[in-house]
Amino acid sequence: AALLDSMTGAVKVSRMADIDNLIIEHLRHVRTVVDGLRDDMREVKQKLGHLEELAAGLFGQYASLSKRLDRLDNRLERVEQRLDLGRMTNSIWLL
Repeated sequence: AALLDSMTGAVKVSRMADIDNLIIEHLRHVRTVVDGLRDDMREVKQKLGHLEELAAGLFGQYASLSKRLDRLDNRLERVEQRLDLGRMTNSIWLL
């Protein structure tokens, strides 16, 4: 793509080539930056996946501990009922 100089009628090929080269250089730089961002995004997604797995494991452990505590609480209630401690502790708190 050449431009015609209005004064001389000469074709300005070298200026257009310089502009084309500059645009191509900028596009290559943009592509390099985008490729770097793509790699960074891939790494971030991988780390996020590991964090999600860790969080799921922690929530599972929390649920397991919660169930165990509920069972222990039920056992403690049964022991208190058998020993008739429920009434004694309630009457102590009323005093």
